[in-house]
Amino acid sequence: MWDLELLNGAQYDESFDMQMITSLIEHPVQIKPAVPQPEIASMPLFLTAREKKKIVRMRKKEKQDAITDRIRLGLQQPPEPRVKLSNLMRVLGNSAIQDPSAVEKKVRAQVEKRKIKHTLHNAERKLTPQERKLKKRAKLKEDTSNETQVALFRVTDLSNRKHRFKIDVNAQQYNLTGCCIINPKCNLILIEGGPTGIRKYTRLMLHRIKWVVKKSIKFFWST
Repeated sequence: MWDLELLNGAQYDESFDMQMITSLIEHPVQIKPAVPQPEIASMPLFLTAREKKKIVRMRKKEKQDAITDRIRLGLQQPPEPRVKLSNLMRVLGNSAIQDPSAVEKKVRAQVEKRKIKHTLHNAERKLTPQERKLKKRAKLKEDTSNETQVALFRVTDLSNRKHRFKIDVNAQQYNLTGCCIINPKCNLILIEGGPTGIRKYTRLMLHRIKWVVKKSIKFFWST
């Protein structure tokens, strides 16, 4: 019983031990449950296209405001006016009227300088062939721990080496696994993988490959 420590004996008719009774409150020790509680997964926050554009605009505005503040404090030189042949009279004004040939030469030099800068910037950001290959491979890679789909195709004729090559290489590119059963009468192709890879591979089999005999392939089922 919970009050045995307050009793001198085992009966209620005997006297209580008053020293055990105080004004303090005893809080019981919390015992962890034997079965661990499942973690509550928080739903990710999805933004609409309008909200994403708004965030991009706000970031650009903050960046431009920071540059403007630095220019006002004298920490940064203001950029040169963006002069083109179409707006040189409006931007330069009287100086363009005094010596139009020199102004036009200067404007053409600025345009060429901006073009070279743009080309160099694109060249720096351009990926190498190996990086492009890795990026494309990472884009096609899917997480199959939650969902895996299976597709079965029946092909009448697989004697063409080009068709067999396309079937094999595209399955590797889409990170699909499976097997191919070749028989003179009937050929079966079984593949499994992520939803995107299965969808692209199905389009390859039903539309992209030009089979010699029309309707020589049938799509049985996909799960």
